[in-house]
Amino acid sequence: KGSYGHASIIVGNMQGAATISGLSSINFGAGLTTLISNNELILTQYELMQSRALPSTTNAIAIGMGLGNNYPLKDKADFLIQYALIIDADLFYYNNIDLLFQAKRIIITPHPKEFLSLLKICNISNIDIDELQKNRFHYAQIFTHKYPNIVLVLKGANTIVSYKEQQFIVNIGEASLAKGGSGDVLSGMLVALLAQRYTALNAALQAVYAHAKASQHIKVNSYALSPKSLIEAVANL
Repeated sequence: KGSYGHASIIVGNMQGAATISGLSSINFGAGLTTLISNNELILTQYELMQSRALPSTTNAIAIGMGLGNNYPLKDKADFLIQYALIIDADLFYYNNIDLLFQAKRIIITPHPKEFLSLLKICNISNIDIDELQKNRFHYAQIFTHKYPNIVLVLKGANTIVSYKEQQFIVNIGEASLAKGGSGDVLSGMLVALLAQRYTALNAALQAVYAHAKASQHIKVNSYALSPKSLIEAVANL
């Protein structure tokens, strides 16, 4: 297990989101996965560890899933940027999110509404959802041109992975992925690969493709997709 990295996931107001990411991380190859919380967690998934402090062997962190709006980011940023980072969900509404953008390996995974917030916070653009959806590649490239060390995973019906001047599209995902918890599964997959020392770009490409491919393998009706069934599909690719 020591050879396959140690992923740590910051738990916020909604424990379930971090737990989904943790289970996804374990099932996508991370040697160890720990949920970090100041509160005692109620876990029935015994393969996950929990801690109040970041384990010394941690080499990748996922943060944002179910985080809420009261995380002390300003106090934690200098510490967090020492690690490979996955940034998701609630953090895209933090006005000081750019404090994390100095991390050497960093992947951000906004859906369109979250990306609109990020574009505004970063003083790139103040647009509406219709404008973004018509020009997704354009705004993705503007963002990664301003922040060339960041790999952007812009989620959607056809997910875009953007890095510096390169852009990739994954167009095999199912509509069933538009379901609560699917993004948490992806974040867990991404942090698992960063923990295994993938580059940020390779981690993004591999995880986004595997996430989409797994959605095609689920043997239930599309409306019945759940994070659990998606994680099981990931584990059986």
